[in-house]
Amino acid sequence: MYHSYPCFMVEHVKLREMLSYLNPQVRHVTRNTILRYCWLEHLRLKSILHETLSRLNSRVCFTCDCWSACTTRGFLTLIAHFIDNNWSLKSRILNFRYFPPPHRGVEFREESIFYYL
Repeated sequence: MYHSYPCFMVEHVKLREMLSYLNPQVRHVTRNTILRYCWLEHLRLKSILHETLSRLNSRVCFTCDCWSACTTRGFLTLIAHFIDNNWSLKSRILNFRYFPPPHRGVEFREESIFYYL
């Protein structure tokens, strides 16, 4: 995940051979195990965010941001900004999706991120 490799990378024969050579006691996992771990981590972080937002004494401001990666793929994010109970400004990404350029108002209306929450 750190280097954005696909999950099926863990099932490559040569990678498994190398890992077994480096550590004969290694336990190999499948891509489904990796995906299940990522999904459980996502749910855990989502529940923490939900608890944090439910305990706020302040208001929440939402912003959308469009940007293009170095590969020229466009993305749209929905971000929540709030001041926590320790008077510290926080920002959390609530949603993130592929959004191809051009990034104009018409495209925002047609491909609204709010439909996907």
